[in-house]
Amino acid sequence: MSCVQWEEQTAEQILRVHRALGAMMPLKTLWMGSSVKLLDFEEEMIPNFTDKVVAEKEAIPGLVLYHKQLKILMIRCKEGWVGVKTIIHKKKLTATDFYNGYLHSWSQNNSLMVLKNCRFQTLKVTTAKKEAKKFIKCSDNNCDTISSNV
Repeated sequence: MSCVQWEEQTAEQILRVHRALGAMMPLKTLWMGSSVKLLDFEEEMIPNFTDKVVAEKEAIPGLVLYHKQLKILMIRCKEGWVGVKTIIHKKKLTATDFYNGYLHSWSQNNSLMVLKNCRFQTLKVTTAKKEAKKFIKCSDNNCDTISSNV
């Protein structure tokens, strides 16, 4: 429930989930195969956010850009963008810290192909199938097998 689905959720939907669950259960996503928690969202919608490097039609969901003036990470959703001020990736990081540590080298290449790989991905949580465990109950030389779902 707290996993952001960038390809399926609009910016407004993500902000609503954050307002409803964010204090108890931070929203989660994937960055380069590692789980990331998104903490502080910019509640004001940033209208018509476009970057000089990436045209709107080429901005795929999950794409992460850094807005230097606002000092926030801009993340592309199904429709629109959300702004994030703080995340947890190994440790708590501001948007500026995340940019300096993880995005800066990517953005220096200015290649559209490189930028397309610079994105958050949907964290897919799989639930393991519960396997029936067999217990053996023995009493007075009588042994019965009991199945139990765990």
